Amino acid sequence: MLKSFAAAVMAVGALAGTASAAAAQTVDVIVMQSDADPNSLRRGIQVQRGMLNVWNGALNGPAIGSYLKQYGLDGLDVYDETAVIVDSGLGYDPNRERRQDAELLSLAFSFPGQSIDAVVLYTVYAKAVPHPYTKISLLRASMQYRVLNRDGRVLAGDNVQLDTEGIPLTGCATQIADIAPDDQCVRDAVTENLGRMASDAANRIAIQIASIIGQQYGSLHTSGGGAGGAPGANVAIDGGTTHGAVLSGPSSGGYGCDNLPVTYLLTFTGIDARQKNAIEEFMSSWSCYSNLELEDESLTRVTYRYKTKADRARIMRNIRLMFEAMGVFVDPRTLGEREIVVDAVTLRND
Repeated sequence: MLKSFAAAVMAVGALAGTASAAAAQTVDVIVMQSDADPNSLRRGIQVQRGMLNVWNGALNGPAIGSYLKQYGLDGLDVYDETAVIVDSGLGYDPNRERRQDAELLSLAFSFPGQSIDAVVLYTVYAKAVPHPYTKISLLRASMQYRVLNRDGRVLAGDNVQLDTEGIPLTGCATQIADIAPDDQCVRDAVTENLGRMASDAANRIAIQIASIIGQQYGSLHTSGGGAGGAPGANVAIDGGTTHGAVLSGPSSGGYGCDNLPVTYLLTFTGIDARQKNAIEEFMSSWSCYSNLELEDESLTRVTYRYKTKADRARIMRNIRLMFEAMGVFVDPRTLGEREIVVDAVTLRND
C-alpha cells in the first residue's frame, strides 16, 4: 500500500526499481464534499449522500480495473470521511457543512493512524427549470472536482455538465395535471442522474492516478509517444495499421447501412494535431460513411459534422475501437440524439 503518495509522485522512476514499489498495489483515497459555495448543494442532503456513495463505490471498484493492472495497481483503498472522523478521536463535528477547502485538506491529512495519499474534492450545482413549451421540469447540473496529494500537487480535475439542454424529470417526478410531483421521486431522479457524473469522474480519476504512480507497463505502454501521456498514443499515425485495422477508403455500403443519412456533431477534446489527422482518416474509413466536414477547431479541440447511414450505437463502437487502436484512453458521452463528445483523458507517468 502506498503510504506516501507525494514521494511516489516525485520518484516514480525510482519506485519501479525497488522492492517496496513491487509491493505497492493500492492507493489510499478519501472523497470529500466541498460545499463552501452557497450556490452549491450543501453536504448532508439525500442527493449528496447518494453521490458520495457512488463516488466511493466507483473508486473502490473502478470499471477500468483492467487498465489499473497494466500500471501495476490492484485498485484504490477508499476511506469514508465520517467513519475516519469518528475513529480519530479529534472531537471534530462530522456533520459540519459549508466548509472551506483549506479545512477539508487540513482534516484529510491529519487523521491519526491514517496516511491518505490523495483527496478528491467535489462540488455539485443543480437546479430544475421548466421547459419553455411543455413546462416539464428539466434538471440542469454541473460538477467541479479536483484531486490533490500531500504536497499540493493537482493530480486530476475537471468541470463537467450533466447535459447542456437539461434532463427531463418524468413520471412521478413531474407535475401531471393538478397532481404535484412526488418529492421522493424528484430526489431519486436527481440522485440517479448526478450519480452518473460521479461514476464517470471516479473512473477517469482512477486511471489518471494509476498512470502517475504505475510501475508496470502493459499494452497501453508500447512504443513511441503522444498526447494523453501514454507511450504509443500515435501508433495509428506512425504505422498506418494498428491491431490489424487498415485505414481504407470511404465506404457507404455494408451491413446496417440501410438507414437514412443523419448528420452527427462529433467533438474531440484533449488531442494533438497528429491525432486529428488519424481521427479524420479513421472516420472516413468507417462503414456507412457519407461526408465529413470541419465545424470548429482549436489547438486541442476539434468538432466535425459527420454524415452517415450508421446508427448511434455503431458510431460509439467505432469511436471506442478507434481510440483503442491509437492507444488513447477516452471518455465518450452523448448529448441528445445527434451530438457526441469524446474527451481524451490526460495520462502521465511522471
